[in-house]
Amino acid sequence: MKSAKVLGEEAEVAQGHGLKVFEPLARSDKPPSWWWSAYVLLSVADEASRNLGMGSDRTSNDIDARIPLLFQMSMNERLDTNVRVGGVRPSTGGHGGRKKISTISKANPDILCILPKSRTPGVGCTMRSMSHNLASLPARGLARAHWLSLPSESLIAGPDEPLNLLLVPYPYRLGAHHFRRASSSSQSPQFAAFTASPGSRGSEDDVQRLLHFVNELIDAGEADMGVIHGVIFPELALSHRVYAALSERLRRYRPRMELLVSGLHSYDPYHWEWPDGPNDADRHGNWSAMTIFAGEAGEREALPDEREKHHRWILDPTQIATYSLGSALNPSNRWYEALDITSRSLTVATLRRKLTVTSLICEDLARVDPAQELIRAIGPNLIIALLMDGPQLEKRWAGRYAGVLSEDPGSSVLTFTSLGLIERTNATMMHDSSRCIALWRDDTGAKPLKLPPDQHALVITLTSRTTEEFTLDGRRDQFNAETIQLTGVLPVSATGFDRRALLEWFS
Repeated sequence: MKSAKVLGEEAEVAQGHGLKVFEPLARSDKPPSWWWSAYVLLSVADEASRNLGMGSDRTSNDIDARIPLLFQMSMNERLDTNVRVGGVRPSTGGHGGRKKISTISKANPDILCILPKSRTPGVGCTMRSMSHNLASLPARGLARAHWLSLPSESLIAGPDEPLNLLLVPYPYRLGAHHFRRASSSSQSPQFAAFTASPGSRGSEDDVQRLLHFVNELIDAGEADMGVIHGVIFPELALSHRVYAALSERLRRYRPRMELLVSGLHSYDPYHWEWPDGPNDADRHGNWSAMTIFAGEAGEREALPDEREKHHRWILDPTQIATYSLGSALNPSNRWYEALDITSRSLTVATLRRKLTVTSLICEDLARVDPAQELIRAIGPNLIIALLMDGPQLEKRWAGRYAGVLSEDPGSSVLTFTSLGLIERTNATMMHDSSRCIALWRDDTGAKPLKLPPDQHALVITLTSRTTEEFTLDGRRDQFNAETIQLTGVLPVSATGFDRRALLEWFS
């Protein structure tokens, strides 16, 4: 029920219909009266949307606990039943029953979209600093953001449980032959194009070997750290077929698993049920895949999402020398990654009650638009940047750009690359040798994560800490925001695999 105050402000804004939204004012001019009313309505809507899209305690009678349920109910009538989660609809039972939300506003999405948000930036002076709970996003034609919300009965872990993630820096070996001229490449040396597919190809042997390898790594991590809640692979690590098989294996046999993230180098729609869409058997490119697992044993769901990379990787002569790729790519050229950039989107998923997570792909971390505009507006708690890069050091490009996002909007950022390209970089002896496969960045600073020579992966522990944030007009959120911090690192190895066996995968 709207109060008389709110109805009065709405009437004031309505009286301004037809007036110019912007008109230069002199210092002595008073602002139009509808400006203040519009601000009041913004503040009211923001405060009324506390915990919008987040998980909650359904047993509570508090209105904050019921908002997520009202959010889901109100969105059901707006969801297109033909929209697939991440563009795919798995064919196996128990998957993909929930849809992503691209706006919660009745405004034309070709003008703007509204989604929930997690963090309020503590620096700068922008509209993003005016709200705790609502994010104003650009028109869907520029870039689309999606919110994937899980009701609390489907969540696997409690909000205060530490999050253990297994970082697998696969592939462990890269050959120059994994980079090659694209068949569609221009003959002009200024516009040569390349493709890269260094990760698992998807043969039956590949699938079974990788599943066994990951299973041993999870067992090794759980023997020390307790439950492993997520598995992360870097950019271009897996084929679509291998990723789908791993996702299904985790859904079936790891009841406490919550998250799987990987870069993909091929797209295989024959392993998914497509009511329409592409029918080519294997499309090369660069994708980020993220699957959220939810529900109790026997009713487990795997909610998949995939998106295309937003920007092409450009290999210049310096990088070709650094990565020792001159035998495959002529260093006198600038090589452009052969990608079809047809859809720019970003999905933010609620992993736990207030933990929101999204992923970026390499170049998308460095470019300001369009991904960063979406990220800064929504402010996910955790950003996972999947890279094909050298050592992850604070002074290098990924560390610098991660630092920007850790300040505004205040997200914690994990940059993560494969060991294969690191080893190629080390072998050139052009730079100091390093085995830093990842870099963690939060509001306390940067922490490089190094993999010892005799280990296969790292397990990192993340914990959440409540923090109080303020809007630009001074409204407090009563410690409703959360920041994610790194609180543990453990190297692990798969006892059934020696280093030589791993390297032979890419001989």
